[in-house]
Amino acid sequence: MMGLSFTLPRMPFRLDEMCVLEIGQARFSDGTKFETTTSIVRVLVVEAFPAILNWRLVIKFTADTKCTVTCDAHVLDPSGRRLPPGHLKFAAEPGSDREELPIPVFTATAKGTYTVNLHVNGSPTPSASEDILVDVAASIA
Repeated sequence: MMGLSFTLPRMPFRLDEMCVLEIGQARFSDGTKFETTTSIVRVLVVEAFPAILNWRLVIKFTADTKCTVTCDAHVLDPSGRRLPPGHLKFAAEPGSDREELPIPVFTATAKGTYTVNLHVNGSPTPSASEDILVDVAASIA
């Protein structure tokens, strides 16, 4: 009896890294507004609760061939409540690149860990996940 032999198909898309950014606004001295972005690494300090948060994901990836990619991202608050998701669909070209996926603005109502989950191409399990502790400055000092 001969053994079975098979080759698994190559995945045309690989997620290399996911970064969470906090999006804010600042003003020039003439009053003109501009957008600011700050990378969040494990902890985000806010002035008080409730805090309005505006997050965006940077998705770094490698594609072996041209392919269509769908991404869904959502935040779980400390109580486990799933907040409204962000969606992105794009055509990935061969090579390494990056895309940004906005998450709908949400209100952090309490101190705790907010988990960002990224699902790629309809995967039921997250392709990437990041835990962010949101706290007020006074309790960290």
